[in-house]
Amino acid sequence: MTMLLILTMMTMMMTMVMVMMTMIMTIMMVVMIMMIVMITSNGLSNMRITVF
Repeated sequence: MTMLLILTMMTMMMTMVMVMMTMIMTIMMVVMIMMIVMITSNGLSNMRITVF
């Protein structure tokens, strides 16, 4: 019984860690995309100002 409990606890911990990792990865991706969009929008606005 104790072995089963320990195994279940380990699996639960592993799943939690995996979920946390995926969450962090998704957040990082979103932040990167937001940064890229901000930079591109700034560049486009600067280009427009220089052109006009």
